[in-house]
This record gives sequence, structure tokens and C-alpha cells, in this order.
Amino acid sequence: MSLETCTKKKVTDKLNGMIKLKAAIYVFTKSLTSPKYYNDIVKTNFGFSMKYFSVLALISSLVAFSGLVKPIMTDLGDSLKAVETTVVDSFPDDLEITVKDGEVSINQPEPYIFQTPEEGFESTMEEGQEVPRNLLVFDSKGTLDDLERYDTLFLVNKSNILAQSSNKIEVYPLDEFPNGTFGAEDIKGLLNEVRPFIDAIPYIVLAVALLGTIVYYFGFRLVFLLVVALVLFAVGNLRGLRMKYSKYYQVGIHALTLPLIIEVLSGVFEYPINMPFWFLTLTVLIGVIGLFNIDKDSVEGEN
Repeated sequence: MSLETCTKKKVTDKLNGMIKLKAAIYVFTKSLTSPKYYNDIVKTNFGFSMKYFSVLALISSLVAFSGLVKPIMTDLGDSLKAVETTVVDSFPDDLEITVKDGEVSINQPEPYIFQTPEEGFESTMEEGQEVPRNLLVFDSKGTLDDLERYDTLFLVNKSNILAQSSNKIEVYPLDEFPNGTFGAEDIKGLLNEVRPFIDAIPYIVLAVALLGTIVYYFGFRLVFLLVVALVLFAVGNLRGLRMKYSKYYQVGIHALTLPLIIEVLSGVFEYPINMPFWFLTLTVLIGVIGLFNIDKDSVEGEN
């Protein structure tokens, strides 16, 4: 390929890219601002609207995901390091924990209490759960009621670990634990072994969050549009529009534009909308307005 031909190809590709970008912006703007544009939408093929949805969903996914990067990488990472440091610093050098045949004992008077650190622990709690006064209590005779009495997150009795969450108490039997005696040096050694995994947790959570946003904006919203199209199909038939279900689905795709923008921005700026079914209501409302701007005669031959 000659230099001149290569240059022409680059210019052509650049122009095509600019044309596609300009077309995408045009469709986005018209879907957002012009009810009359829906008369043109139903005259296009289904693939046209699906391409538009793919671009819209991809951008929404990336914007929504960008709002999760800092909380996951910075806040979660700092919280994990704070908890790790707390465990190391707060574990007494003279404390030994012995597990034998599914029963635990310590070499110190009971109850033995680890108080909750003043800083760096709030972000590890579940939503709606208050930070307890104590983090861990050893009491061989402790019961479920003692979780509240000690105001502790974990209570270790003779044969179980009792853990308190925001709305339930979980019990973990110790019969699966290996026999042995554990002290401060053992805890530090264990943390050194699992530190690579702890450091990887934010990245794992980040990957899961990215996958979740993609599934939500592509998968869930495509299913959601089935419901929207069904409602629009009923309204369109009452108005006397003779269109296939797929055309109503197309109308739903473009009607989704404004609600999707609002949803993404409310998430990024952490300003939740507490009105029930607002997303469905607004999407259907925009779709209905679009239906009433479709010329009945112009869609007669589109089926």
C-alpha cells in the first residue's frame, strides 16, 4: 500500500468516525428532546435502536462504575489496612488461645475484652449497623444474650463464635478448627501469609462491581424494556397504531434515555431518588408522549 493510499485511508476512517459520532449525538439529543423524533424511530430497523442502546448502556456503565472506583480502591483499601493494623497492635503478647477438640480456652481471666478501635472501623460495618463498644469478647460461658450485654461484634464461648450483624446473629462452631495454641507471633505470621489476598480484595471487588454494572445496564435493562414495550403496546393499540411489538420496544429504548441519565447521575452524586417506580413511570410517560407524536398513516406500511 502506497503512502498516498494509506493517508487517504486514515483520512477516510477519521471522517467515518466523526460521522458516526455526530450521528450518535444527533440520535441521543433527539431521543432526549424531541417527541416528534419517535415518528422517525419506528421507520428504522430494530438493529438501529439496539446499536443506540448498546452505546447508551456502555457509557452509563462506565460512568456509574467510575463513581465506585474511589470508594472501593481507597476507602475499602484503607479500612482493610486499618483492621489489619488493629488486629496486630491490639493482640496482647501474653495472650494465648488454645483450641482442642472443638473447644477454646485462653490463658487470661475471663471475660477477656478487645475494645473497638476509635478510628478506621466504621466503614467495615453493614449499613444501618452501629459500631459496637467492643470488637471481641472471650467468655467460655457466654450466650447469645451476652452479645448485647457486652455490646460486642464477636463473642467466643467454649465451643462457638457468635457474630452479630445488623439484623441477625450467626453462629460458627469451633469443631472444624484445628487443635493448637495461638499467640501474637502466630497471628502476625498468619497475617503475613494472607496479606497478598487482603491486598487483592479491592481489585476483586472492583472487578465484580464492573461486571455488576455491565449486567445491570445491559441485561437487566433489556428485560425491563420488555415490560415497558408491553405497556406501550397496550396504549398504542388503544390509539389505533398498527405496529409490531418490536416497534414499541424501539420506542422504549429511546424513551429510556432521560431516566437512565437521571439514574446514573443520582448514583454518581450520591443523591438517591426515593420515589417508588419512578424509573418505570418516567420511561413509560416519555414513551406514551412519543406514541402520540407518531403519524398513524406513516406506520401503516412499516409492518
